[in-house]
Amino acid sequence: MEIRDIVYEYRISSGERMAWHSRYHAHGEGEYELHYFLEGAGSFLNHRARYPIHPEALFLTGPHEFHSIIPDPQNVQKKPISYYAVLFTLDTGEELHPLLGSFLAGSRNPIQLNSTYHFIFETILQFSRSPSMHQKKAAVHQLLSLLYAVYGKERDSLPPSGVGLHHVQKAIEVMKRGLKKKLTVESVAQTVGISKEHLIRLFQRHLHISPLQYALHLRIEAASGEVIGTERSIGEIAERFGFENQFHFSRVFKKCTGLSPTTYRKYYVQYVDLLPPSPIQ
Repeated sequence: MEIRDIVYEYRISSGERMAWHSRYHAHGEGEYELHYFLEGAGSFLNHRARYPIHPEALFLTGPHEFHSIIPDPQNVQKKPISYYAVLFTLDTGEELHPLLGSFLAGSRNPIQLNSTYHFIFETILQFSRSPSMHQKKAAVHQLLSLLYAVYGKERDSLPPSGVGLHHVQKAIEVMKRGLKKKLTVESVAQTVGISKEHLIRLFQRHLHISPLQYALHLRIEAASGEVIGTERSIGEIAERFGFENQFHFSRVFKKCTGLSPTTYRKYYVQYVDLLPPSPIQ
């Protein structure tokens, strides 16, 4: 296991910090993220499900799962959001893969914890930031202990085997390279070297979503970066990413992120020079 990043955000309600942590995004192969909320008003969007934020709620997102934090515009100033976020990776073959995969396959987010876990997350945060390699290792062991304690009860219901996962990974790369193209499931499957039906089964097995839906989420993820990172009109962005029209784009955008493009821009607007360069040219 490796802890890639861990942050503690205290009582955020707007601005660049909220924009960064609230962006609509997914992580890569082998990457998992925990969000442990202490307070706040809003929702946590995980793939196609939307959950209210409440104190001591723990959310787990797996590889390639799109997620974001949506503040409640009516209450976020009175109830700003505080939470810990831990991004970590697992080695191939590590026992936690099936354990966490089982939980995600059952769509059992969130888990309700208690206030004692606040101190566990704070310990992981402090140890992981220490210059001491021993304390950094202690942070990893603390996180491992947390994961086994919280998700260990799911051990008996294992997820499907990893057979065919490399086809899914290859298909995702094909989709990422063709964000501005009108890709079909047939063309992606042909590039990967399997049948359309087999590709659909593999996506449902490993990601619980169809290839077409996943490709749509990728396009919205990339488009959301332009919504908050450029001054292009919503219509221009819709056209750049191959949507039929602005209305169609806005409808799909809201379905994926929980917000319309205009509202998303209003909440998460940032200066262009504060953002990493967009991969879409």
